[in-house]
Amino acid sequence: TLTPLSCTCVGVPDKVKGEVLMCFVVPKASKERLEAELLELEKKLGKALVLSRIILVRDLPRTRNGKIMRRLIRNALLGKELGDTSSLENPQSLEEIKRAVKGS
Repeated sequence: TLTPLSCTCVGVPDKVKGEVLMCFVVPKASKERLEAELLELEKKLGKALVLSRIILVRDLPRTRNGKIMRRLIRNALLGKELGDTSSLENPQSLEEIKRAVKGS
């Protein structure tokens, strides 16, 4: 079984498929164990549902109520204006996601 602390996936444009899933994971287990579990999951899902990228991060952008703000993640990835971020509890998480995407 997969053991992330938390995770979210966002759709991003793809020239071939139209849109693909990019997953951001806050790991609970070691990176090596998580990667092994993700490979096992991909085998179970099949080719049609394989994630295009899996990026490990320390935190995900959340509202004060704990909801993950996928809209902000997607807009940051696509270089779009973020929009209203007043309910964002941890703005540093968006910067970390941008750095992680550039570094991977």
